[in-house]
Amino acid sequence: MKAVEKMWANQVEIETETLLNMYSLQAILYNKLKMYQEAIKVINPAIDIARREKQFDHCFELWTTLGVSYKNLGHPDMAKTCFYTASNLKHKIRKKFLLPAYNFTESGKLFLSEGNPDKAKELLVEAVKLSKKANDRLRQLDAQVALGDCCLRLDQFRDAVQQFEEASEMAKKLSFLDQECSIVLKLAQCYEDRDSVKYNKYYARFYQLSVKLLHGGEKSMWQNPSSLQKSEKEFQPDPPDG
Repeated sequence: MKAVEKMWANQVEIETETLLNMYSLQAILYNKLKMYQEAIKVINPAIDIARREKQFDHCFELWTTLGVSYKNLGHPDMAKTCFYTASNLKHKIRKKFLLPAYNFTESGKLFLSEGNPDKAKELLVEAVKLSKKANDRLRQLDAQVALGDCCLRLDQFRDAVQQFEEASEMAKKLSFLDQECSIVLKLAQCYEDRDSVKYNKYYARFYQLSVKLLHGGEKSMWQNPSSLQKSEKEFQPDPPDG
């Protein structure tokens, strides 16, 4: 965030593509910091620029990020409008797998929070499939955890465990300790009343990861640039043709 804020000092010298990247990244960071009103203030002028410049990939991503802000502020109807507006641009975007995966993931989370797990699962299954096609490990991890939560809500235990286990392995490979810690706790909870051996296995792993995090060993998916070289394209559209 500090790096992005320093770049704004040279705003007049920055080309539109880079400027929209900055708006998008700043909004996403505000959402991660739970500063949702600030994110909205950043996104609105960015959408106007992207619309005038016919930057449809940016429009799609910004509308989806705006939906995330409204969802987290407790305005589901406004969030749905944003997600729907983004989806209407789907036929115009260049990143046919990457950006829709983002939209489906966030829309699925919203439907799950509203108590509609069937609709949520439909969207999240598509999000996982598209993120795999895009080789976007960060979005796939996010979608699989949400899908696992959805399957639990539908009493589909085996499917839930499969999603959590795959997500756990991915987080481990990427050294996302905080995400892995959260996922193995979900796995421990899944087995608590079903399989004491597996419950103890996952709870022991949860304890180990918790100790690492307490001792400063955290490396989250937002703090590991080297492992996100492919995924970070989500926020870095392709340069203009020519």
